[in-house]
Amino acid sequence: MRSQQNFLLLSIGAFALFVGAGAPLAAGLTLKCGRADVMNPRWKAPLTFVYTGGDSGPVNISGPFGDFSINVKRTSRPAGTQTTGEALDGTVKARVKLPPLAELEACIEKVRAPGSKPDDKDAFLDGRDACLRTLQSPPAGVDATASLRIGFFKDKSGGEDAFVDLKFRYEGASGAPGGTMVVEPMPAQCVLDK
Repeated sequence: MRSQQNFLLLSIGAFALFVGAGAPLAAGLTLKCGRADVMNPRWKAPLTFVYTGGDSGPVNISGPFGDFSINVKRTSRPAGTQTTGEALDGTVKARVKLPPLAELEACIEKVRAPGSKPDDKDAFLDGRDACLRTLQSPPAGVDATASLRIGFFKDKSGGEDAFVDLKFRYEGASGAPGGTMVVEPMPAQCVLDK
């Protein structure tokens, strides 16, 4: 009898922990990042993510990369020392505000360090980042595959509620190492709008 009571209490506690950990995602959320990227001054602008809640659905994104939506799924992994284990993951083809691939690659070739080898990834990435600071996006943007992962901190680690992993992969072949041009902004100051 005692073991059945303990099992019941343990089951109720585990259920409450599971439901409690996912409650913000179930109810929907608005996550506002004070900076869309910590390195590029052109992207020193707010980036907002709005999720309607549930196990899957759209995250509406607005900021310096334009306005678009990514369908995400709620995922769970074992909690880390700083993270809850709850996350939103998704990928979509979208029009985003980035410079055209041909212009970006031409700029990279101009600014690369003299004597750098074609497969020198660091020289390529330094050139890409320098060009992204100066090149303009066309008003309609460019086609890219956007991928998103939003994970949540347990204790507002470093003053933030969440981390955002946002990547844009250009459509088409590229001279980038690996044959694909990828832009990875690093959003910062991401807090839940309460």
